[in-house]
Amino acid sequence: MQGNSMLKRILSTYSLLFFVFLYAPVLLIVAYSFNANPVNLMNWAGASLDWYRIMFGLETDMQMPETYIDSTGQLLSALKNSLVVASSATLISTVLGTMVALALARFRFKLQPF
Repeated sequence: MQGNSMLKRILSTYSLLFFVFLYAPVLLIVAYSFNANPVNLMNWAGASLDWYRIMFGLETDMQMPETYIDSTGQLLSALKNSLVVASSATLISTVLGTMVALALARFRFKLQPF
């Protein structure tokens, strides 16, 4: 009984560390996206929504235009490419997964337990 609770504890700790490893970089990127410093994002200069206003076209200029590179078109193109790749991968994996599940349920063969 003691070994079972120890195993659960190790598994829980490992799972927590795994999710922190996966999601911590995403949370850091989200946090730094509100940084007002246009040159070095690692130096916090205060919170700002300037980047989001520019990205969504609500504002067209910044205080320091020499540091701003208009990349809205590139951003939207990258978003479109990401959505196409994600949709394709989802569709392909759904179709393949369904075909394999049907084959496993309907037919008997030597490697089925695996």
